[in-house]
Amino acid sequence: MQIALLFIFVVLLIGIAVTFIKVRKVHIIVLEMRDVVSATQKEVASAYTQERWHELLSHRLALHKPLPPTRGWAGSPDFLFEVAKCVANDKPKVVLECSSGVSTLVIARVMQQSGVGHVYSLEHDAQYAERSRQMLRDYGVEDWATVLHAPLIPRPGLSPWYDHSVLPAEVPLVDLLVIDGPPMATARLARYPALPLLKPRLQAAFTILVDDADREDEQEMLRRWQREVDGLHVEHRYCEKGLAVVQPIGKLSP
Repeated sequence: MQIALLFIFVVLLIGIAVTFIKVRKVHIIVLEMRDVVSATQKEVASAYTQERWHELLSHRLALHKPLPPTRGWAGSPDFLFEVAKCVANDKPKVVLECSSGVSTLVIARVMQQSGVGHVYSLEHDAQYAERSRQMLRDYGVEDWATVLHAPLIPRPGLSPWYDHSVLPAEVPLVDLLVIDGPPMATARLARYPALPLLKPRLQAAFTILVDDADREDEQEMLRRWQREVDGLHVEHRYCEKGLAVVQPIGKLSP
């Protein structure tokens, strides 16, 4: 009798254990599904928001055909809209861009609309540089932009960066610097060299727009810049991938 009761007790324990394991698995699945649903909801909301920004950007630019694809490797519509707004409001005579693509088209088109300025884009990939040039021709804004093939070259004490010697010496000092390259995969703090190397070519009252400013590398880059350059103000604005606006409070120290 005792053996039978013990057997029943063991069977019950096993049943309870199996049930607990199954309930635990179901609980984990429910949590995972909740995370997936939450991530999907966020992505849908983000996609909708970016679509609205895309519509606003398209309306502002009034191009004769739709914009090329944005997001992903290209700038997100909200960032591109901020770039367009900055160029339209400040009317910079010289814009220097690290990387090229849809942002180059946006800048060139706004300059064409206002009749002021020229954008120079440093592009490390020769084939992509030619694609950007062709895109500018396709949209009829090639007179307002110059895409320069600038390979990434070693820099003492820094990560490899664009060969900015390709920028013609006669180009005036830069009013607006737009940073969306090099790609993060090329090196840690891949975009940090921009300010140390380009500082002599910037106007005293410059503006820098930094894309992907929510990433850890870009945040560390901005902190270093502020430590190394006196009177540097950084304003963070909400964009899908983050935007930082960098300006000197006063004149840059020599």
